[in-house]
Amino acid sequence: MRNFIFILLITVAALLRPVLAGEIYTTEKTKIRDLLADPQAKAILEKYLPQNIKDDRFSLASSFSLRFIAAYDEKGEMTNENLDQMDLEFKSLARE
Repeated sequence: MRNFIFILLITVAALLRPVLAGEIYTTEKTKIRDLLADPQAKAILEKYLPQNIKDDRFSLASSFSLRFIAAYDEKGEMTNENLDQMDLEFKSLARE
């Protein structure tokens, strides 16, 4: 039981780390897995990358940033314009 509680606390702390630290997500540095774990950030991904986020291969790239995988985007959604817009919306999450 103690192990379960410990693992639960570690998981919650990991999920809240960006929020507690006031971290601003970016398409350059933030890993996709961190964006997918945050419901607000995931909504931004769904807005700008609706086809990519439904593709099973997208989650396979979870240890990379969006800008890193943009060169491999077959769907044409990861344009510089879209990535820049996502960065603006991610900044607004940090202020909320």
